[in-house]
Amino acid sequence: MADNPKKELTVKQHKVLLGLLNCAGIAEAAQWAKVGERTVYRFLRDPVFRGHYCQMRREQVQQSITRLQQAAGGAVTTLVTTTKTLRLWPQPGFQQPVPF
Repeated sequence: MADNPKKELTVKQHKVLLGLLNCAGIAEAAQWAKVGERTVYRFLRDPVFRGHYCQMRREQVQQSITRLQQAAGGAVTTLVTTTKTLRLWPQPGFQQPVPF
């Protein structure tokens, strides 16, 4: 059930879930959701809530990977263009970057 949660969450659990996905840690998520930290930890021990949380985290990570893959081509093109431009037209007073 944890990998494919079927039970619906309460409104409070949804707020905590969003807090966990968008905040830096448990304390910040609890404050954002207007619940105590103990409540967040209690929710995280619940297999149904944890299943929803893990599923949402997987989706969030997958979306981030997809965005990085989509942006990679453009980023490489920009780097190559910038490198060529710096080699062709150095500005007066400009110091070339030191290679690694």
